[in-house]
Amino acid sequence: MNSIATAMLTEELPDPDISYGVISGPVLVAFGPQHAKIVAAEGWTIEQMRQFLFDKARYEMWRFTPWHQGLESQVKGRIVRKAAEPLGNNGMITMVEHPDDIYFTVTGGFGSHSAVFFGAYAPLVMKKITD
Repeated sequence: MNSIATAMLTEELPDPDISYGVISGPVLVAFGPQHAKIVAAEGWTIEQMRQFLFDKARYEMWRFTPWHQGLESQVKGRIVRKAAEPLGNNGMITMVEHPDDIYFTVTGGFGSHSAVFFGAYAPLVMKKITD
């Protein structure tokens, strides 16, 4: 789970969309089957994984620049959208606004491969595919 939290943080901050004004939209964590088995064997629940990643995947607040609309604008937007932690905590600001903005799926084949996919500053839409 620490590796997933690290993967959620890009080297550079995503450029907030001017119309939506957030750091990131929802995040989809795609576990490979091997990783999914490990996480399940360790007893992680969806809620625990969401909270863990919400708590760990944070940016330093000082990394905001005017190019990224500035921290004040981000905080105001988070307050309006009722983010779980709009003002940040100990100089850190969360990657997503709510733990519920983190989704999980299992996909792929043999090997220990997982991936993180970022939303495009808008609500994630997922549909179950059946045969």
